Order: sequence, then C-alpha cells, then structure tokens
Amino acid sequence: MKQNGRVNALLVELLIVVLFFMLASTTLMEIFGAAKQYSTRAGARNEALMQAQNLAETLYAADAPQDKLAELGFVQGETGWEKADELYRLAVSCDDEAHDAGILRRMTITALYDGEALFALPADRYIPGEVQP
Repeated sequence: MKQNGRVNALLVELLIVVLFFMLASTTLMEIFGAAKQYSTRAGARNEALMQAQNLAETLYAADAPQDKLAELGFVQGETGWEKADELYRLAVSCDDEAHDAGILRRMTITALYDGEALFALPADRYIPGEVQP
C-alpha cells in the first residue's frame, strides 16, 4: 500500500511538471509572436522611411510634382496621392500657397501600416517668383 501511494504522488508531481511546462511554452509562444509583430512593424517603418526620404528629395527637385508622382506609380485619390507596398502604404498630399514673392509648395509624405500612421514627413519648397519694384 505504501508503494502505491508513492507511485500516485510521483504521477501527480509529473502531471504538475508537465502542466508547468505547457503554461511556460504558451507564454513563450505569445512573447515570440509579439516580438515577430514588432519586428515586422519596425522593418516596415525603416523601409517606408527610406522610400519617403527618397521621394521627398525627388519631389523637391521636380518642377511638376503631380506628374512625377504619377510617373513613380502613385495613384491620385480623394485625399492625395497613394501607393501601396507589401508592408506599408505611402500617402502624399501637395498644397501650393501663392504669395507675392513666390510659391510655397507644402508636401507631406505619410506612411501607413495596417491603417495606422507610422510617421509623417514634411517636405516644403519655396519657388521664388518675379518681384515687382
């Protein structure tokens, strides 16, 4: 009878150890899953930032930014120009402000990941006009 009690105690201990390892593995899987999501989001943000910086420099040098955006594969939507990539989407809004001394072109490049804004990069250019004496 004493042997049977020891065997039952050993089985209960083994059951508790297995349960502990199952809970620990579940927790670790959740942690690794979250780390993968953060890594994917960070990679998308870095890639989108490089693309946005290149786009800002390209649009700064362009005389007609709308034509350049169309040439680069952007599609004009309700709020501006948009281009979707595998992980992120770039949105560009262009506004020209006419002043006496010239035109101030304001552009904002926004990167979106799953509908959430990663960043907004402003790109402004002043185009001087002719000044009347």
